[in-house]
Amino acid sequence: MKIRQWLLVMLFSSSAAMANTDDSDRNAEVIQPNPIMAMSMAMDIEQNRAKLRFNRLQLLEQKMQLEAEQDSAFWEIYSDYVIAMEKVNDRVWNLIVQYAEAYHQGKVSDDMALALLNQHVVIDSQRQLLRQRFGNRFLEVISPRQLARFFQLEHRMDVLVSLSMAKQIPLIE
Repeated sequence: MKIRQWLLVMLFSSSAAMANTDDSDRNAEVIQPNPIMAMSMAMDIEQNRAKLRFNRLQLLEQKMQLEAEQDSAFWEIYSDYVIAMEKVNDRVWNLIVQYAEAYHQGKVSDDMALALLNQHVVIDSQRQLLRQRFGNRFLEVISPRQLARFFQLEHRMDVLVSLSMAKQIPLIE
């Protein structure tokens, strides 16, 4: 299927080009990473993200139980959803990198902690708005029960990713 092939290519491509580069959200105290360390972290993160996107796509293909007439339209909307959510997720990864750099340098001040926390709250709000916006679009091609199933699957995958990340991110001192 043409749409799925395009989606797979898109999912494996770097999301850096889609990143939101709005500097107004950044706190002045954010520490600039060591270029070599940053490049290594970015490559590791992007490899992990590509694996996660692929696994997500496979799970959705298996579990969504789409009718033939729904299939094409669903995947078109889903590709838009992935692009929009990636822009938000890029901000999460940027926060993680900022925190990791500051943590390893022993420079997580109260101001930086508050700025990172505030950015995280904004990101969560953006995710909810995207889910609502795309939920309405999905309802044009799938049933409410299928939409609930889709968001259940998305939520489960998000929780697994969050748990995995939580294990690796040290608590602030």
